[in-house]
Amino acid sequence: MDGAIVPDGIVQRAGGFETNRPELVERARKCAAFFLGGSHTGTKGLHYNRYFLGKRKWLGEEYFPEDRFSSRALGETFWNFAKLILLFREQKADVPAEWVRALCEAAEFFMDRAHSCRKAFRLTCGSRMDGRPAAR
Repeated sequence: MDGAIVPDGIVQRAGGFETNRPELVERARKCAAFFLGGSHTGTKGLHYNRYFLGKRKWLGEEYFPEDRFSSRALGETFWNFAKLILLFREQKADVPAEWVRALCEAAEFFMDRAHSCRKAFRLTCGSRMDGRPAAR
C-alpha cells in the first residue's frame, strides 16, 4: 500500500475545539471537504474510503480483484463522519448541509435491500461500484 489516507483521522483533527486550536478545526473542515469532494463513486451513498497518495486517487479496497468496497470500512468511515457532525454541533459550530446530506445518503445506501445479501436481511461483506453486493 502506498500510504493510504482514510477519513477516520478527521475527528482527531477536530479535537482542536477542546485544545483551543482553531487551525486543527479548520484542518478537519478541509479533510471533510477533500473526502466529500473526491470520494463519490457515481452510486448515491457509496463513497471510496481510501485515498492512495502514490496514485493520487480515491479507491475502495486495493486488494480486491475489481473495484469493490468493504461494508465494514465504509460503515466505519461514515460512523466517524457522524461523530464529526455531532462534535461540531455540540460546539455550536457550523455544520455544512453537504456533510449531513452525505451521511443520510450513506445511511440510505446501507438500508436499501438492493445492497444486502439476498438470502437474509444482512449487509453484504462488500459492494461493487454500482452498488451491487460483492462477495470476496
